[in-house]
Amino acid sequence: MLKHLALAFGVVLWTLLGVRAVSAQTGPMQSQSAGLPAYIPPPRGAPGGRVGGASRGTYQPTFPLPTIEALAPQGESGLSASAMPDLYYYVSGPVYWSTQFTISAPMQSAPVAEVYLPSPRMAGVYAIHVSDFGVRLKPGIVYTWSVAAILDPNARSRDIVAGATLLLGSPDPGLENAART
Repeated sequence: MLKHLALAFGVVLWTLLGVRAVSAQTGPMQSQSAGLPAYIPPPRGAPGGRVGGASRGTYQPTFPLPTIEALAPQGESGLSASAMPDLYYYVSGPVYWSTQFTISAPMQSAPVAEVYLPSPRMAGVYAIHVSDFGVRLKPGIVYTWSVAAILDPNARSRDIVAGATLLLGSPDPGLENAART
């Protein structure tokens, strides 16, 4: 769990600076450096959080089921400085089923985007470039995004799903300056 939080912090920092990460990363996490700034959640009052993914029900696949984790703050909405952010998720192993990305806004009957992604073929961290799908976030809206491995298209309750919430906001100038030095 600590590895996931450290990785999520790095991803948020990369997003604030506009740096694109590689599409997959494998290998052990590096230990945290002593000079990194501490993450202090902003007092914005936006609801949110993230949900990790595992399958429900009695489905018995012939392969081991992976887990999926959205790399986002737990218990609150992620804050993006970009209207077209890169979102990141982790899979614990190969995904042998179709993989779908969805981003939704409240009070809209249809998703903002719902697209199939290339299924991850190995454990690691993967990036979703929302600009590839014409998505542009609007300020003040709490979006919900998710990644799903579709185990059975006729029984979507069996999907392995991970998701989080996201809000477009302004970057903290102090954090941005500290990151550049």
